[in-house]
Amino acid sequence: MRSSVLRLVLCVYSLILVVHAIQTKIDMKSHECFSEEIASGGRVEFSFEVTHGGVKDIDVNLGVTYYEKTNEGTLSADFRPVSRGLHAWSLASRGTYSYTAPVVVKEDTTMPTRLNVCFDNQFSAWTPKWITFSLAKHEDHIVAHEANEVSIAESKLEHRLHDSANKMFGALSGISKLKTMEEEHRNMAESTNAWILYGSIVNGILVVAMAVFQFWFLKQFLSTRASRMSV
Repeated sequence: MRSSVLRLVLCVYSLILVVHAIQTKIDMKSHECFSEEIASGGRVEFSFEVTHGGVKDIDVNLGVTYYEKTNEGTLSADFRPVSRGLHAWSLASRGTYSYTAPVVVKEDTTMPTRLNVCFDNQFSAWTPKWITFSLAKHEDHIVAHEANEVSIAESKLEHRLHDSANKMFGALSGISKLKTMEEEHRNMAESTNAWILYGSIVNGILVVAMAVFQFWFLKQFLSTRASRMSV
């Protein structure tokens, strides 16, 4: 009974969504990197946005470092770290990416994966960039067990909990995408409103200038005519 309760606690713990939201400034002619550890088999949703600076563009490189099993099939299997790139953005204002870490087990112990993200502003000679990015992690903790340790009801409950976790993670990903779309529409609306405002100001200046010119021209015309009539 105690082991069953422990398994249920671990199962509920695996539903936790860990969200890290970070704001940072990347100076001109510089770059900055961040890393986050992901549990074996865990999933992560990465998103970023340039909030201020220049035309709000930056280069971003996303990569991972995980362990790969070598000498597979032998008694003395080794593990070596492997690094590879996942995605790169060039002169981007925002972006999102989802990744699922591989499941690597060494002597009944899962080996984590490290996610690395680098923001590069070296192409900018004058303007720093302000970045907001988030990492939403859904960590599926691998729990080894035998079939006779848990009842059928507990097994169904475990499957429902994992299904709820998947739905929660999907909802979080959808919210992130909706937020990105909302930001794009808001920026478009703000840009349109700005152009309308500038156009109205220019139109008002032209109307005032035309009225002043007409008043001056009419005054000159009437004074010239009055002078001729007096002569």
